[in-house]
Amino acid sequence: MVVESLWPRRSVLCVLGEREVVPNRTYGLLAGLDIGTEKICCAIGGLSYELPGDSAVSAADGDPSVEYDAYAEQQVTHWVIDPSLPLNSAQAAPLLFDEYSASDSSAYAPLQRESIQDTAQTQNSSPWKIELLGFGQHASCGVGPNGITNIDLLEGAVLSAVYAAEETAKKNIKDVYINVPVNLIKTYKVQTSISLSGQNPVQTAHMRKLFSLSKSLQVPPSQHIIHIWPLSYKLDDMDHIADPVGMIGKDLSALCYIVTAPKSYITNVTRCVGKCNLDVAGFVADVYADGLACLADDEAELGATLVNIGGKVTQIACFSHGNLVWMDSAAIGGFHITSDLARILSTTIPQAERMKTLYGGLLESSKKSFEQVPFSQIANKNSPSIEYVPRSLVLDVIKARLDDIFDWIIAVTRKIPANIDKAVLQKVVFTGGSCGFHGLTEFAEQRLGVNVRVSPQNGILGVDRILNSTAISTCSGLLHYAASEYIGEKNDKKPLNFWQKMSLWLNEHL
Repeated sequence: MVVESLWPRRSVLCVLGEREVVPNRTYGLLAGLDIGTEKICCAIGGLSYELPGDSAVSAADGDPSVEYDAYAEQQVTHWVIDPSLPLNSAQAAPLLFDEYSASDSSAYAPLQRESIQDTAQTQNSSPWKIELLGFGQHASCGVGPNGITNIDLLEGAVLSAVYAAEETAKKNIKDVYINVPVNLIKTYKVQTSISLSGQNPVQTAHMRKLFSLSKSLQVPPSQHIIHIWPLSYKLDDMDHIADPVGMIGKDLSALCYIVTAPKSYITNVTRCVGKCNLDVAGFVADVYADGLACLADDEAELGATLVNIGGKVTQIACFSHGNLVWMDSAAIGGFHITSDLARILSTTIPQAERMKTLYGGLLESSKKSFEQVPFSQIANKNSPSIEYVPRSLVLDVIKARLDDIFDWIIAVTRKIPANIDKAVLQKVVFTGGSCGFHGLTEFAEQRLGVNVRVSPQNGILGVDRILNSTAISTCSGLLHYAASEYIGEKNDKKPLNFWQKMSLWLNEHL
């Protein structure tokens, strides 16, 4: 699908910091690369700005200054947009510490979280829109559950996925955001504190100093920090402060949740992507990207559990107060259903995958349970003959493996740390490529005994017209994250000169 950018006869140019934004025109190119154990996906999105209502804003809507644009030969209306304009119902995103960021100073700035509520159901929808321009995927090669196994094979798979996405979008990308699987992630909770001089209010420099201390504490040198979530602040005797900037006190402390990944994995993925002539814009925790794509703002704030049933890995994460607070994973997924069918029926993996996709489900009916499912056995490959099994057998195999997955979900949620509110378990959202079975919602509610929703990908236009949205929740979450980064960079102040950078460094480290 190719999205064309059309100039209206009377355009509205909005000033966002140093950048002019034309409503209803794709101007920001976003890219996310999901390196999974079953497939590698690349999604290219376009970020555009749309004013509420009709894009052709009349003079009655304000008092704009009108000038004549000789180049475009059309009337152009200039509007000034507040640089701090949040994305819809914005939540605080994690602070990004990334060696591969373009600017060290901007890495400490809090990002704005793109609303993941469906725009069609949101009355006060965000003016920022993400539309899917291109998508490509390729079977995973050279990567396993524990990381890269063959960098040359991985390079070829990444090239194929990126090429397919670029061909669909008719655009070339330069940098991508890449996911990090949960099984490679380690997390730490760090408490840091600093003393404030005098009675001056808390400033951004104090916050940066706090996070600099957090970065250096309790993190092994072999780990690379990809996220830091400030869970809460304390100023003197005042606890549970959301944002202390502007407040006056003597001692400031923060409880931070640090997410890290092995430096060896980060380095090799960066090298592999670099061989594909791409730069790494940043790394994002897999389940956090899923949360951006699948959870509504209220769900992330009040508490929810997200389960991603992928091909070879099932991941679970808990969100509370807008933050990711806990995560885990197990090496079991939809591919195990396929391999079970292949072993039981002595057929090939592609045949078993076809049977699972076309005839799989969790709700049996007396009429369809006796339906005969055709397949060919491996022994008859040279002289293929069609065999038949009742559909009920396929459903039984699927249900047996999903029972194992849900047994693990129940067992692992009982190990959630005591300091996490158990209310996060009262709402469970499922996503992933193996969540498309008919009747999964009813099956999950029966097993878990809580409110369950199988979430489609939200907030990105055009996905439902191309492919199964639950299968690319991570890719779409990476696009949301990239949009937040893009807008955050455009909202930043002008680059600091040498003396300003020196003063900032002294304030942070002295």
